[in-house]
Amino acid sequence: MRVAFRTTAAAGPGCEGCARHYALEQKAGVVDGLWSSVPGYTDIVGTGQTVRYTCPADGGERFYRVRVWLQGL
Repeated sequence: MRVAFRTTAAAGPGCEGCARHYALEQKAGVVDGLWSSVPGYTDIVGTGQTVRYTCPADGGERFYRVRVWLQGL
């Protein structure tokens, strides 16, 4: 299975000097504790690119989410 998402650069009023950042996070079950970062997908600067991640084929169930935040340059 693959997870993919498209990023967007920060734009618009008040966003001058800012960058939109993305992180892919995972956890084993919906009711399990905290989300953990997917290594190598923790601080992606949005430039309009498509980010793709191939999930490990270990047979374990996983749930994924994308966290997004603005950061000043």
